Amino acid sequence: MAVAVLVSRFVKPVHTHDCKGCTFLGRLDDQDLYTCMQGGVGLTYIRRFGSDGPDYGSLGDHTPPGSAYAFAAKLDEIRKKTPTFRPCAWRIK
Repeated sequence: MAVAVLVSRFVKPVHTHDCKGCTFLGRLDDQDLYTCMQGGVGLTYIRRFGSDGPDYGSLGDHTPPGSAYAFAAKLDEIRKKTPTFRPCAWRIK
């Protein structure tokens, strides 16, 4: 089973992401993780792995266990419960 190890606290996104409705959750390896309501479509988790337009993946709230999306969902759950939440960088070990 993979484990996410904290690498750095209080990070900013590395890749350009132009959606103002998204909330940055942190970094997992080389990916920026976000959550977004996608214009009323519903909750979506986004992993951005580059700054070009198509350099991302997204899934709704039914995330596969062990995926970057599931990790983003867990970070979002923590963010909602923690007023002092700050994005951090994580690495899969």
